[in-house]
Amino acid sequence: MSLGHDRNWVLTGTNEGFLGLWDVRFSRMVKLWTISTAQPINRLATTYAAFASRGLGPRPFAFAACGSDCGMYDLADGVCRQSFRVLDPHEGYGQSISRLKLPELHEVSIGTRQSRTLLREAKASSLRHQNELPVASINAMLGVMGHEQPFLMTGGSDAHLRFWDFSTTTKCYTISGQVAGQPRPAFERVDFQPANRLMVCRQSAAPRLNELESSRVPRRMHRGMIRAENRHRDSIQDLKLIQGPTQALISCSRDGSIKLWR
Repeated sequence: MSLGHDRNWVLTGTNEGFLGLWDVRFSRMVKLWTISTAQPINRLATTYAAFASRGLGPRPFAFAACGSDCGMYDLADGVCRQSFRVLDPHEGYGQSISRLKLPELHEVSIGTRQSRTLLREAKASSLRHQNELPVASINAMLGVMGHEQPFLMTGGSDAHLRFWDFSTTTKCYTISGQVAGQPRPAFERVDFQPANRLMVCRQSAAPRLNELESSRVPRRMHRGMIRAENRHRDSIQDLKLIQGPTQALISCSRDGSIKLWR
């Protein structure tokens, strides 16, 4: 759930992938959509900002994290303007190519037979969708919009913290989560018309135990001490950004730790 910028509307998400827009003043739902990814909505955020680089004036946007995808939806027309996606490291290149498309919002007429049928079907298939969840899901996110260099940071069930730039792949990187010997991920950008965009992270699989160097090797070869890996060991549940008096990022994980990143 996320409250609108003017506190007059609230956006809610469900485990069946429904997105509802509510008018707080009259306690009624005014819009209902389904997201084409058909995944549970793990986290929601809203903002009211202009997107000058895309020729868009001030308008309400919603960020919805569904599985391994975080979509930025224009609530004025229901179009996905940008998506940030982590690909399954066990997928082949050909399989992932078929997934390189933007998610869509499908509007549902409220109070009609269509909406009741969709809700019934969604409840009946919720267990099936849970069995089809992606390897990595986005559980936490935060970002800044409304200035020249907007960005998004996400934390997932794969214990990775990622920084996403809205336009430049070379400015995207993994803050934390890489294990020793794991190749760096590759970030790619796919452009759609009109002026919509998909940012993709191709995460390489973690090396097997038999591919890792034993922790006893440095000691045996007199290399001295090794710096411990500074990363979360389990799913990242929430993120907070401190912008004053110091600049820092706080993350908390299901492993029971809270980390401060400077």
